[in-house]
Amino acid sequence: MSDLKKFYPEGWIRYCPECMDYVSQSDPQNFSGRKSVIIDSEPCKKCQDTHEQEVREAQALLGRLGVAKEAVKA
Repeated sequence: MSDLKKFYPEGWIRYCPECMDYVSQSDPQNFSGRKSVIIDSEPCKKCQDTHEQEVREAQALLGRLGVAKEAVKA
């Protein structure tokens, strides 16, 4: 986060790249008119949890189908 302060001295507002929801901002008490909008490269916690759940469901499905782990490439 300290790098963001260096690149965006006026402030920043960060959004998730997957769901486009608000994640955080540099100073919530400050006026956001001059802040830069950043679409982060890492998804928010909600999207990470959803992705992990989808991976677990896919692994369970492949296990029920009898597909060996070696045959599945991530």
